[in-house]
Amino acid sequence: MVPIQDSRCQSRFTESVVAVFCACLMTWAAALCVAGWIVSATPATAQSSATCAETMSWTDPPSATPPADVCATSGAIDDKDFYALSWQLFKFLVWPASDQRGKPDASKKITDAGPPTFVSLKGDWEIFLKDARQPADWNVYPATAEPCGNHPSISRGTLVLASSNKFGNLKEVFEPGLDSFLIAQNQTYVRYGVGYNETVFNKIKEERLFIRDIVSGIPDAPPGQLISDLGKLNDRALTVKSAWIELPKGGPHHIDPSRFYVTDALIQDPDENKTDCRVATVGLVGLHIVYKTPSRPQWIWSTFEHVNNVPEPTPSPSPDAHFTFNDGNPDHHMTDAPEPDFQIPRPAGANGPGVPPRAFQVERLQRIEAEVLAANSAQRSALGSLGSVWKNYKLVMTQWPRLASSPTAGANSAKPSCSIRAGSATVNTAMETFHQTSLSHCFVERTCMGCHEKARKTDYVFSILLEPNRPPNPATTPSGPDARAVAIKQLEDLLQRSK
Repeated sequence: MVPIQDSRCQSRFTESVVAVFCACLMTWAAALCVAGWIVSATPATAQSSATCAETMSWTDPPSATPPADVCATSGAIDDKDFYALSWQLFKFLVWPASDQRGKPDASKKITDAGPPTFVSLKGDWEIFLKDARQPADWNVYPATAEPCGNHPSISRGTLVLASSNKFGNLKEVFEPGLDSFLIAQNQTYVRYGVGYNETVFNKIKEERLFIRDIVSGIPDAPPGQLISDLGKLNDRALTVKSAWIELPKGGPHHIDPSRFYVTDALIQDPDENKTDCRVATVGLVGLHIVYKTPSRPQWIWSTFEHVNNVPEPTPSPSPDAHFTFNDGNPDHHMTDAPEPDFQIPRPAGANGPGVPPRAFQVERLQRIEAEVLAANSAQRSALGSLGSVWKNYKLVMTQWPRLASSPTAGANSAKPSCSIRAGSATVNTAMETFHQTSLSHCFVERTCMGCHEKARKTDYVFSILLEPNRPPNPATTPSGPDARAVAIKQLEDLLQRSK
């Protein structure tokens, strides 16, 4: 979410006007700045190399690998092609997993039981280990859940929603000096998990990017310049972030589990003095998918939500509708920032969310694009005809770089380009709840690509900057600044500017 730092090309957004100060000449592309957008035809080489992905069918299994690229038709790539790719990636990731990590089982149907493929990806807690120990090989599952103080045993398909960092799996998107809880209407905490495919994992392991001092030694990649080989990931790199709520039985705010993908998970309760995990039934409420392709090395960013997370601005929901993060009362509105009781660390005078924690009211303050809604209607209808629970999930947003094959994401080269209330949807309500609240300014920094532009040193993957550890007795003394400290400071500065 960071603008291209080129003094010749700066745009300021207001709620109704986009002022363009100059035409941009960049070292990596010649593009015409028109009304705040960088307009450029997709290179012919990118179009010819981008193979059309499989025809979308929920009765046919996906291939063993995700689609190579966005489906390129004749002429310029259409917006609908990016939405189609998002659904193709969703299909690949929610299909029942095989015995090989990160690969769907072609012998199964979408309605078959078993953990979905994205649950079998390598979790962040498996890679960034205490004392910077080397992670186990790709297809190996740890014997125990290391972040849990009681170290419960795990096996293939075990979902671990726990963190070695205090409250790590309970935090929403990082804010400067502030994190926040999100609590559903059934008074349970949202928990988050992160997974990487084999392409990302191999890069981290082979280059030992789980060691903080090695990451610190990666050269910076200023805007407009290529990422160094040490920090560059290969095509088809894929990362996933998932959001889950607990689904206890009964209670005054019961949420129907039959409408969710449901599984058991090892979870931690939010007590800074306790790290033990317990088994709980959880339901999926959100899924971020980030995918690197040959024509879009700046990645393609997709986010899905459960259809009952929040009511949509239009049309008005039926009076008997039930939502996971909204009480259904149109007179109750969310705040522009998390209330003190929901903040981490807790401000002086705040009482905390209570026991059980009180729910937080969430709204969608942005609009989902009409073409996204059309894609959702087609895919959800097909899933519904098969009786699949995945019919209850929808694409909210796909963001992609307009300039194919450029070495940087850029501020104005993305679609959608910035985040503002009542603008195009740019956030997942269960993951970036408060990044949609600005009334007067359209923030590049509050979009996926704008934010991750600050992590170009590690090819837009923030976790490689933020999560590496140090061995207990490092053989060498770091020669430069700590990459993690620098990344945190940059992210703090970025988000402070976006307030």
